[in-house]
Amino acid sequence: MNGEDALWAAITAAYARPGIAPLCLRLQDQGGIDVMVLLGLCYAARALGAPLSPTEVQALRSRSEPWRAAAVRPARALRIALRAPVAGVADDQREGFRDRLKAVELAAERVQAGIIADWLAGRGAGAADPLPGLRSFLGGTPVTEGEIGQLLDAFGPAQGASR
Repeated sequence: MNGEDALWAAITAAYARPGIAPLCLRLQDQGGIDVMVLLGLCYAARALGAPLSPTEVQALRSRSEPWRAAAVRPARALRIALRAPVAGVADDQREGFRDRLKAVELAAERVQAGIIADWLAGRGAGAADPLPGLRSFLGGTPVTEGEIGQLLDAFGPAQGASR
C-alpha cells in the first residue's frame, strides 16, 4: 500500500471511530480547523511514530492549503449552502445533488490526503512529542487534553507504549 492509500485508510478508519467525527466537525465549525491536516498530524504521531514540530506543521499547512482553497472549501461551501430549500427545485432533487457534492468533497479531501502523504514521506524523523505541534495547529480552538488524546488514540497507541 502506498503512502496516500495508507494515510487515507487510516484517516477513514479513525474518522469512523465513536466520537471522532463529531469532534472533528466541531473543531472545523468552531475553529476553522482543517480536519485532513489535523488527522494527518495524528497519523504521523501515532502510526508513523514521527510527530510534527510547530515549524513542520506550518510547512504542511502551507503545502496543502492551495488545494484546500481551490477544491475542498468551495465544494463544502456549496454543499452547505444547499442545505436550505431552493425555489423551483424539489427537495429530493436538491438532496440528490448535495449527495453528489458530498462525493466530490470527499474526492477532494482524498487528493489532499495524497498531498499530506507525499509531504510526510519527504521529511525526517520528526519531533519527540506530538503535543506542541498539535497545539500550534489548533491555536485557540477550544479543545481539551482528553479530546487531543482521543484523536491521537484513534490512530493507535503511542510508539513504545504498551496497553
